[in-house]
Amino acid sequence: MRRYILILLSGLLLTTTQCRVHATECDADDFTCESLTLLAYLHSKLQGRFIAVGDAGAIYYSDSGAAGSWQDAGLGISNQMTAVAFGNQYIVAVGATGQVWSSAEGERGTWTRHDAGTTADLRAVTYGEGKFIVSGATGSVFIADESDLATWRDASFQTAGNNWSGITYGQGRFVIAGSACRSWYSETGEAGTWVDATIGCGSNLFDIEYSGTRFFYVGVSGALRYSPDALSSGSWVFANTGGGSTLFGAASGNGVFIATGASGEIWQSPSADNGTWTMRASSVNNVEDAAYGNGLFIAAGDAGTPLLQSSPDGITWTDISSGLSATGLRGIAFGYLPRGPLEAPLY
Repeated sequence: MRRYILILLSGLLLTTTQCRVHATECDADDFTCESLTLLAYLHSKLQGRFIAVGDAGAIYYSDSGAAGSWQDAGLGISNQMTAVAFGNQYIVAVGATGQVWSSAEGERGTWTRHDAGTTADLRAVTYGEGKFIVSGATGSVFIADESDLATWRDASFQTAGNNWSGITYGQGRFVIAGSACRSWYSETGEAGTWVDATIGCGSNLFDIEYSGTRFFYVGVSGALRYSPDALSSGSWVFANTGGGSTLFGAASGNGVFIATGASGEIWQSPSADNGTWTMRASSVNNVEDAAYGNGLFIAAGDAGTPLLQSSPDGITWTDISSGLSATGLRGIAFGYLPRGPLEAPLY
C-alpha cells in the first residue's frame, strides 16, 4: 500500500503546476498541495548519514559510507570524542571532560557546545522519547529535551567506582550498562526512576545495543549477554563469543549482530545466541564501535587498525579509511537527517 501511495504522490509532483510547496501552509481543501507536502517530508527523511567521532575532536561524516566519501567536520579541540547519536532534529556527540556538542547535520562549522553540568568523561549517548541521555564516569547520567539542549538535568546514580559505558533505547525504555556487569533500566531516564536488572557477572561492560528484538551487551574477556526485555537479572542469557579479547562495541542490522573489540577483532552472528559467533576480522589495535545503515556495517577503530572499514553482511570487511587523518575513532552512528520545512518550491 505504501508503495502505491508514493507512486501517486510522485505523479502529482511531476504533473501539478498549480501549487508550490514551501514553508507556508496549504489551504485546508487543497489535496494536491497537502500531498506534495507529504511527499517532500517523506523524501527529506530518506537521506541517511554516518557520523564517526574520535581523538582530538575528530568528526567525520558520509552519506554513503563508501571509501573517499568521508568529510572532515572536526571540532578543533584537544578532547577525545567518544560517542554520537541521532535524534529527531539534532545529532549529539559526547566526549572527555564533559564534552557535549550538537548539530542539525553534522557538518563542519555547524556544531554547538553545550554545558551538561559535569566534567566527567562521557562515554555514551542515546535518544528516545524526545530526549537525549548521556552517561559516563563516576555514575554520570544527564538528560536534556531535544527542544532545549541548553538545559541538562542530573540523573546520576551508582556513583561509587561505577562507570556507565553504554546506553540504548528500545521497547519504550532506556537501558544502561557499565562496571561490574551493572545493567539498569528506566522508562523516562529521570532521576529516581532507574531499576536494577544487574546480572552480576563481574565483568565491565562497554556497550549495549537494541536490535529491534533483543538487547545485547559486550564487555571484558569476550563477555556478551542478551535479553528480550532487559527487565530483570534473570532475563540475560549467556552468549560469549568464544574469544578472550575485550569487546568494546555492538551493532545490529538486517538480522545480523556485530561485536567489535581488542586486537582488531570483529565478531558476527546471525542471532547473538551462544555458539553462533564467528570472528570475521582481526588486526593490530582496537575496533571501538560499529553502526549499520544504507545496507552497510561500518566499524571504527584506532590507528594501526583501519580507522574505518565496511561490510555488507558482517562477514567480509573492506578498509575505507583512505584520506582520514585521525589518530583514532571511538564511536560511530547512522541516522536520518532532519531537514525541517521546505524553504523553496519543489519545481
